[in-house]
Amino acid sequence: MIRIGRHLVHSTYQVSANTSDGVDSCPLVIRDKRSLEFTVTRSLMKLFKTGSATIISDCQKFFGFLPITYQIDIRTARFLEKFMTSDNGICMLFERHAKIGRNKIFSTYGNVNSVSFRLEMCH
Repeated sequence: MIRIGRHLVHSTYQVSANTSDGVDSCPLVIRDKRSLEFTVTRSLMKLFKTGSATIISDCQKFFGFLPITYQIDIRTARFLEKFMTSDNGICMLFERHAKIGRNKIFSTYGNVNSVSFRLEMCH
């Protein structure tokens, strides 16, 4: 049962991950992130036949899936890191803006810096 459940949850998140392709390079307002999060939460509620957001949160933790908001922030930070290190002339023009955006994401999660972020993404 757990094996089947894990496969179904993975399939649900695969769909949600596919809807966020390109999100890393496009800014989203909090309202958009919450809308995506709501859609995934409701899908998981149907999958697990529950109306409890707490149970869904526990299932996400148990199966090792981050909330969509976190996934978007991670993808955006990765994109900005690559953007800042690019040798492309146009990217170099906007490097400062990318750094400000990346630092804004990092400040949301506390004391995070570029080096620790890269190390955590490797594991």
